[in-house]
Amino acid sequence: MEQNHCQTPGGCGCVRTSPEAEGAGTDTGPVDARISGVIVALRAYLIDLFPGLQVEYGQTNYNVTPGQPFALITPITQVRLSTNRSSYSATGKLSVQPIKLRYQIDFFRDGSQDRATILAQLFRDVDAATWFARYTAHTSPLYADEVHQTALINESDLYEERWTVDVLLQYNNVILQSQKSTDRDPSVIEVGV
Repeated sequence: MEQNHCQTPGGCGCVRTSPEAEGAGTDTGPVDARISGVIVALRAYLIDLFPGLQVEYGQTNYNVTPGQPFALITPITQVRLSTNRSSYSATGKLSVQPIKLRYQIDFFRDGSQDRATILAQLFRDVDAATWFARYTAHTSPLYADEVHQTALINESDLYEERWTVDVLLQYNNVILQSQKSTDRDPSVIEVGV
């Protein structure tokens, strides 16, 4: 069941929840409109694309490496695409900053090359755009880079299978600032008589 809790004028749907993502893990919850919600949405997309695959966030401490195939998502870059777009209303200012986000997706163990190839192909497909439009706000997939193998030597000095693909998304960061206004016509001067 889809949720929609919009906080911006015009009802853009800033919080949406994928029914698949709700049961996908402890961190998937509602996909929100903050920039930190993009990685949550990306994790939910991977879980929908590869049912049963454990998907974790990279650069976290004290995680035990899973015994089965898994994926790690690591944020890499955040680049401004243009100057802010602003609009005004009687109650506030809406500022939108388009941002290009790059995430590195690492697939580990058996089937990792296949999963990376599938992600690289489908992330460029209309289905990915449809998924992000349905379950997120202000986020669209742009493209995926080429798949490549990345060396991984485990604690036993043995090579393990690891395939990597970078995915890029556009996120439109929306900030609504309240401002004071009046409902009086400034051209009318009231005179106490």
